[in-house]
Amino acid sequence: MVLVGTDPAVRRVVRLGLELDGAIVVEGDSVDEARDRALSGRYEVRGVVVDAGVGAEEARLLWPSARLVVLDEDAGSLDPDTLGRRLDLRLPPRPTAVLDVAHVLREEVAQLAEAWRELCRWDPMLPPD
Repeated sequence: MVLVGTDPAVRRVVRLGLELDGAIVVEGDSVDEARDRALSGRYEVRGVVVDAGVGAEEARLLWPSARLVVLDEDAGSLDPDTLGRRLDLRLPPRPTAVLDVAHVLREEVAQLAEAWRELCRWDPMLPPD
Protein backbone atom coordinates (compact mmCIF):
# COMPACT_ATOMS: atom_id res chain seq x y z
CA MET A 1 0.00 0.00 0.00
CA VAL A 2 1.39 3.39 -0.94
CA LEU A 3 0.29 6.50 0.95
CA VAL A 4 1.09 9.94 -0.42
CA GLY A 5 0.09 13.16 1.28
CA THR A 6 1.19 16.54 2.42
CA ASP A 7 -0.41 16.58 5.86
CA PRO A 8 1.50 14.33 8.30
CA ALA A 9 -1.50 14.11 10.66
CA VAL A 10 -3.74 12.80 7.87
CA ARG A 11 -1.08 10.33 6.76
CA ARG A 12 -0.68 9.09 10.34
CA VAL A 13 -4.43 8.43 10.71
CA VAL A 14 -4.75 6.71 7.34
CA ARG A 15 -1.59 4.66 7.89
CA LEU A 16 -2.80 3.46 11.28
CA GLY A 17 -6.15 2.38 9.83
CA LEU A 18 -4.51 0.53 6.94
CA GLU A 19 -1.94 -1.18 9.15
CA LEU A 20 -4.64 -2.26 11.59
CA ASP A 21 -6.32 -3.91 8.60
CA GLY A 22 -3.08 -5.78 7.92
CA ALA A 23 -1.66 -3.74 5.05
CA ILE A 24 2.02 -2.93 4.68
CA VAL A 25 2.15 0.83 4.14
CA VAL A 26 4.88 2.82 2.41
CA GLU A 27 4.43 6.57 2.57
CA GLY A 28 5.95 9.76 1.29
CA ASP A 29 5.38 13.49 1.02
CA SER A 30 5.36 13.20 -2.76
CA VAL A 31 4.67 10.52 -5.34
CA ASP A 32 8.39 10.39 -6.18
CA GLU A 33 9.39 9.84 -2.55
CA ALA A 34 6.75 7.14 -2.08
CA ARG A 35 7.82 5.46 -5.34
CA ASP A 36 11.47 5.38 -4.24
CA ARG A 37 10.54 3.85 -0.88
CA ALA A 38 8.25 1.28 -2.47
CA LEU A 39 10.94 0.28 -4.98
CA SER A 40 13.66 0.06 -2.33
CA GLY A 41 11.53 -2.36 -0.30
CA ARG A 42 10.36 -4.30 -3.37
CA TYR A 43 6.75 -4.09 -2.22
CA GLU A 44 3.86 -5.20 -4.38
CA VAL A 45 1.71 -2.10 -4.72
CA ARG A 46 -1.95 -3.12 -4.64
CA GLY A 47 -3.37 0.20 -3.56
CA VAL A 48 -2.45 3.87 -3.61
CA VAL A 49 -3.94 6.53 -1.36
CA VAL A 50 -3.15 10.12 -2.32
CA ASP A 51 -4.13 13.37 -0.69
CA ALA A 52 -6.23 15.64 -2.91
CA GLY A 53 -4.02 17.53 -5.34
CA VAL A 54 -0.83 15.54 -4.66
CA GLY A 55 -0.24 13.79 -7.96
CA ALA A 56 -3.20 11.47 -8.45
CA GLU A 57 -2.52 11.27 -12.20
CA GLU A 58 1.17 10.58 -11.64
CA ALA A 59 0.27 7.82 -9.18
CA ARG A 60 -2.16 6.33 -11.70
CA LEU A 61 0.61 6.24 -14.33
CA LEU A 62 3.17 4.72 -11.94
CA TRP A 63 0.87 2.01 -10.61
CA PRO A 64 -1.78 1.40 -13.28
CA SER A 65 -2.94 -1.93 -11.83
CA ALA A 66 -3.27 -0.63 -8.26
CA ARG A 67 -6.52 0.68 -6.85
CA LEU A 68 -6.35 4.44 -6.40
CA VAL A 69 -8.16 6.42 -3.73
CA VAL A 70 -7.91 10.20 -3.65
CA LEU A 71 -8.62 11.63 -0.23
CA ASP A 72 -10.77 14.69 -0.49
CA GLU A 73 -11.92 17.31 1.95
CA ASP A 74 -14.71 15.00 3.10
CA ALA A 75 -13.82 13.51 6.48
CA GLY A 76 -15.73 10.36 5.53
CA SER A 77 -12.93 9.39 3.16
CA LEU A 78 -10.69 8.89 6.21
CA ASP A 79 -13.02 6.32 7.75
CA PRO A 80 -11.04 3.03 7.80
CA ASP A 81 -14.01 0.89 6.76
CA THR A 82 -14.87 3.18 3.85
CA LEU A 83 -11.24 3.39 2.81
CA GLY A 84 -10.84 -0.38 3.01
CA ARG A 85 -13.89 -0.93 0.82
CA ARG A 86 -12.70 1.65 -1.71
CA LEU A 87 -9.30 -0.03 -1.88
CA ASP A 88 -10.83 -3.52 -1.93
CA LEU A 89 -7.85 -4.79 0.08
CA ARG A 90 -8.98 -8.40 0.48
CA LEU A 91 -6.44 -8.93 3.23
CA PRO A 92 -6.55 -12.09 5.32
CA PRO A 93 -8.44 -11.58 8.56
CA ARG A 94 -6.11 -10.71 11.38
CA PRO A 95 -6.32 -12.67 14.61
CA THR A 96 -7.72 -10.74 17.49
CA ALA A 97 -5.51 -10.59 20.54
CA VAL A 98 -7.35 -11.43 23.71
CA LEU A 99 -5.66 -10.57 26.96
CA ASP A 100 -6.78 -12.90 29.70
CA VAL A 101 -5.72 -10.96 32.78
CA ALA A 102 -6.57 -13.76 35.20
CA HIS A 103 -4.40 -16.20 33.22
CA VAL A 104 -1.49 -13.75 33.13
CA LEU A 105 -1.72 -13.12 36.87
CA ARG A 106 -1.94 -16.84 37.67
CA GLU A 107 1.14 -17.44 35.54
CA GLU A 108 3.07 -14.70 37.33
CA VAL A 109 2.00 -15.96 40.78
CA ALA A 110 3.04 -19.51 39.85
CA GLN A 111 6.45 -18.30 38.67
CA LEU A 112 6.93 -16.23 41.82
CA ALA A 113 5.93 -19.17 44.04
CA GLU A 114 8.32 -21.47 42.21
CA ALA A 115 11.14 -18.95 42.61
CA TRP A 116 10.35 -18.66 46.35
CA ARG A 117 10.36 -22.46 46.79
CA GLU A 118 13.70 -22.69 45.02
CA LEU A 119 15.12 -19.92 47.19
CA CYS A 120 13.84 -21.64 50.38
CA ARG A 121 15.53 -24.90 49.37
CA TRP A 122 18.93 -23.24 49.29
CA ASP A 123 18.65 -20.80 52.21
CA PRO A 124 18.24 -22.54 55.64
CA MET A 125 17.09 -19.28 57.26
CA LEU A 126 13.88 -19.15 55.17
CA PRO A 127 10.76 -21.19 55.97
CA PRO A 128 10.42 -24.38 53.88
CA ASP A 129 7.01 -23.51 52.42
